[in-house]
Amino acid sequence: MSATAAARTPPLPFATASCARNIRAVYLGGVSYTGSTSPVFVQTVKQATPTGSVVAAPPSPIVSGTKPIILTATFSTTVTIGSLTPANVQFLIDGTNLGAPMALDPITHQASFTVTWNLPIGNHVIKARYPGNPNFLAVNTAGYSLVITAH
Repeated sequence: MSATAAARTPPLPFATASCARNIRAVYLGGVSYTGSTSPVFVQTVKQATPTGSVVAAPPSPIVSGTKPIILTATFSTTVTIGSLTPANVQFLIDGTNLGAPMALDPITHQASFTVTWNLPIGNHVIKARYPGNPNFLAVNTAGYSLVITAH
């Protein structure tokens, strides 16, 4: 395609959700060449899958009665178009929601939840659920093993 033709080609709108686009090239021909049209190529754009992890401060194991315990979830993606935010991240302990969802920071892609009460002694699994948006799929982090020990 010549620079002139490229300059006249309108940009495709950015897809903000999974979609399929039909793409076809058309050559109008020239003095010595006949014009032609390519077959349709279907380009499918899908939502990207982010990854995430959870950590606790102080780190596990934690002595019972230690307060506060700050849980931090960090999400990332290798995709450079679109944003993980706005989104509210739900923390879970042993599969049960832990408080209200917390806002995912648009710069750090982190959300934190502060536990201000005594958690039961024993082994717990902490996860964070990213809800997804038009650009990214919903995902749960791998479990963080939080061990609460007796004094």
